[in-house]
Amino acid sequence: MKCATTTLHQDLVKHPDIFCGVKELNALTHRSVDKQSQATEIYKHNFRKADSKQILGDVSTHYSMLPDYPGVADVAAELLGSDLKIIYLVREPIRRCLSHHQHMMNESTDQKMGPDVNFEIRNNPAPIAYSRYAMQLEPWVEKFGIDQIKVVKFEEYVADRVDVVAEIFDFLDVNPVEIEADPAGANRGHSRLVAGKLMTSLWHSKVFQRILKPVSPSFVRTAARSVLLKKATQASIPPTADTIDLIFESVRQDAEKLQQMTGRSKPYWDLEKTRSEFITQLGEQSNN
Repeated sequence: MKCATTTLHQDLVKHPDIFCGVKELNALTHRSVDKQSQATEIYKHNFRKADSKQILGDVSTHYSMLPDYPGVADVAAELLGSDLKIIYLVREPIRRCLSHHQHMMNESTDQKMGPDVNFEIRNNPAPIAYSRYAMQLEPWVEKFGIDQIKVVKFEEYVADRVDVVAEIFDFLDVNPVEIEADPAGANRGHSRLVAGKLMTSLWHSKVFQRILKPVSPSFVRTAARSVLLKKATQASIPPTADTIDLIFESVRQDAEKLQQMTGRSKPYWDLEKTRSEFITQLGEQSNN
């Protein structure tokens, strides 16, 4: 979540050998008693138009949202088999936490957050928990092994999108295909569209999710959103230095563990530098 999954979905569906269908199927986290049976039905419906030679992809952020959705890797292993490949997007965790709050502040659901990021970070575990990438990845590593997981760094993806997508295609064992990459990406937070209560009810209704969404091309849904939804306008209360420190201390060791887990030769991010930049910026703002 908030690590360019929407943009990655758009890039994957451009490859003729890949069929993803709609984004956010969340088939493996369905709240039914028999999760496997429900997931099977969702997959059958979503992938019914796929060619038999295409590989199938499910792009859903819920699969790395512990503790809210436990046991996803277990369901995936039982339902999809041992040759599953996993792509996991990660972003500098302090910025991801703040972006998460901005996203949820403009929600119209019961998960909506208030404008005070300092209160929400202290009282809602999700922003920090979703940013502890090693913790989120552990169940997947245990079930499938690290060789079947490709961790994609958000900052590298947005800086060199074409080359990173080429690496992903190689990981998926599909022929290299050059894609046209919109440098703006998708679902940018500063221009994000948000739904009112009526649109939220429609979006989450069974009619839309089970009938209209699967048969609507992504460009149609994007165009409809731009017409029917309003721009996000609410600004959040800036984080304090204490909040930045809280996030930093909560994710620092996890980021080190992620580096060790994936065998990366250098840290994914310089969190000390990020922390210092935020605190310096906050000091300058207070002086002004």
